[in-house]
Amino acid sequence: MALSRFAPGFKRLAAAAAFCLWLAVPAAADIKIGLYLPMTGPAAAMGQMVWEGVQVAHQLQPQVLGQPVKLVLVDTRSDRIEAANAVSRLIEKDKVAAIIGEVISSDTLAGVPIAERAGVPNLSPTATSPLVTQNRRYAFRAAYVDDLQGKVAARFAWENLKARRVAVFIDQAQDYCVGLANFFKE
Repeated sequence: MALSRFAPGFKRLAAAAAFCLWLAVPAAADIKIGLYLPMTGPAAAMGQMVWEGVQVAHQLQPQVLGQPVKLVLVDTRSDRIEAANAVSRLIEKDKVAAIIGEVISSDTLAGVPIAERAGVPNLSPTATSPLVTQNRRYAFRAAYVDDLQGKVAARFAWENLKARRVAVFIDQAQDYCVGLANFFKE
């Protein structure tokens, strides 16, 4: 797979991560960046893709601010409780300066308040719920939010497809699907 297709996203992610590190990192020997990702479970494919992308970025830029970067990965198993536990572990045990993750909004929302209380920047590459960053100082995202995606899809259906009546099928078990559908209907 060509990385050039993902280059703009990687550049935004790298810039946001560098900014977060600039805010959070005192002079030290190693800069630890924690990742809480679903390496197993239903969302494992997404977590593995993010992990591989972070590894490529780390190979290309193994240092930040002249200091070596160490990556610390914790598997959330695609579970909210595991996500919260992973963030606590990364902050308390591993003493990370910044965190990347989670890929699913609901799992991100389980970890973000913990990072927020600790003052540790948390950057999600794919969480789309507007609640992830709402009223938060240390939560960031690299993806478009659900409300924008829903509006753009509705506008496309109206203007390009000339659809005047639509049926919306919603997977109620998926927060992402419910959020998009609600914003599309609005």
